Amino acid sequence: MSLSDSQQKAIDQAESIWEVNEMAEGLCKAKDQDNARLVYQEAIKKAIDTSDYINIADSVVDENYLNDHDFGREIYQLGLDSAMESSNFKEVADSVVNEWKLNDKDWAREIYKKGLESACSFYNLKYFADSIASNLDDKDWAREIYEKAEKRAFEASAYENLAGAVLDDSYLNDKDWAIDLYKKGLDIAHSSDSIRSLANSIGSKYGLNDKKWGQEIIELAYDKAKTKTEVEDIAEYYARELDDKTIAKDIYHKAVELAREHDDYQRLANSVLNENHLNDSKWAKELYKNAVEKAISLNHLEYIADDIGSDYHLNDAAFAEQIKKMDNPILTAAVERKLSEEIQEMVEDAEDLWEVRNFA
Repeated sequence: MSLSDSQQKAIDQAESIWEVNEMAEGLCKAKDQDNARLVYQEAIKKAIDTSDYINIADSVVDENYLNDHDFGREIYQLGLDSAMESSNFKEVADSVVNEWKLNDKDWAREIYKKGLESACSFYNLKYFADSIASNLDDKDWAREIYEKAEKRAFEASAYENLAGAVLDDSYLNDKDWAIDLYKKGLDIAHSSDSIRSLANSIGSKYGLNDKKWGQEIIELAYDKAKTKTEVEDIAEYYARELDDKTIAKDIYHKAVELAREHDDYQRLANSVLNENHLNDSKWAKELYKNAVEKAISLNHLEYIADDIGSDYHLNDAAFAEQIKKMDNPILTAAVERKLSEEIQEMVEDAEDLWEVRNFA
């Protein structure tokens, strides 16, 4: 059996493995398993890296398509043979262990071990530990790898990331170790953003959910905040995580003082309007007006009007239309300057053309 000329042509012209897979999957749905297998074999010929082989194998073992685990296993092995980095091994193992794919924990364990032989960076080790904890439910082995990852944590964000993992119910669910990691992150966090990020993880209900400690840390972040964005992020924290709208509004006022460009005011407007922050449409409208005053191009004005009219923001169509027609001296000057430049270019082009024709 062989593919038709039109099928082979479509495969030859396919720009990605996804397109060839879709052809095979379509044949499977049409109950043409034999031709589907041939198309999958053609897909294998076009594969150039581990992820390509994984995509083909995932489709081959899918019960909605070819549902052939033996053929899929061969393709996963091709993916391993093409692996160039430790992360490639983890990607294959993640598919092999999946209950909707091969569901082979023993082989996955072997692949994770092989990949770990060359894993050395913080995130490589951390991601291996995540997979081993959740996919193999081997908490002891995962802990060993998390410990190795900790030795390679050199930034506050790495400690924060690791703390979130060991705290997660799907991984180790170790609150004490997470607290220790958060403390280590705080010891080396120097910027307002890095400290605020730690506060988010510590205070959030999706993290440590320690509001008191989170507030202590966000105060440290505020002391170091210098930019509009840093101050705005802290205002959002008070409103969202601590539900303290009063302090949040005071901090928003500080952010407004630091605003300079049109998009500074526009983002502040969107932020104070957010129902999880201040939900203050009146103040947001004033901030949008500030944004208009700072706009220096028609595009700026259009973006502001889009937010004003959007269902996700102010949802005020009349005001949006008014903004588009609003007289803005700065904007008018910018448009006039642009037109003047274009006219000058046209004049220069005309002069050049005249000189060419005169020379000829």
